[in-house]
Amino acid sequence: MVGAMGPAVSGVRRSNGLALTHLVGLLIGSAIMGLVLILLGSSLDAGRLKQISIIVLIGSIVVVVLQLVGLPALQSRWQVPEHWRRLLDMNMLAAFYGFLLGFGAFTAVVASAFWVFLALSLLVSPPVVIGGWLGYAAVRGTGFFVMARLEGAEASPFLIRSGAFVVMANIVAIVAAVTQVGVMLRG
Repeated sequence: MVGAMGPAVSGVRRSNGLALTHLVGLLIGSAIMGLVLILLGSSLDAGRLKQISIIVLIGSIVVVVLQLVGLPALQSRWQVPEHWRRLLDMNMLAAFYGFLLGFGAFTAVVASAFWVFLALSLLVSPPVVIGGWLGYAAVRGTGFFVMARLEGAEASPFLIRSGAFVVMANIVAIVAAVTQVGVMLRG
């Protein structure tokens, strides 16, 4: 995103405005994704099909473990269309990028922990789901802001390729998933 918009961003004021527009798009996309997952999780629960949510959670833990042993993260190959850079105004581009990235599954997934987060969204209470997805948007938005300020290239290799970040995120995801399963077994 920063790389796509970098040449058009001139000055701190412009990059701050685009980062804010991007954040608004992220928040809207993430809120919609959270609501969709709440609806799906509630439907599975009402239909007495909660086992499907648990199977999805277990599958997501397997994906995390596979990444921890060296396999690449599971991700969508679809990316935001390149021609948008030429067709859209920078503010509209930032908003659309943010909106689509807010769903999380339409972008490169660096840490498989994302899939555990998605699966947990089917199982936990609606306020926790919405708070989690808005937090996800805030973290992605902050990353965009930092990369825009550093003009992307200097921060990108460290932030994207940091093995420690991926391992830590994946371990946190496993702990969260095991905790949720423990709560469900007690309840």
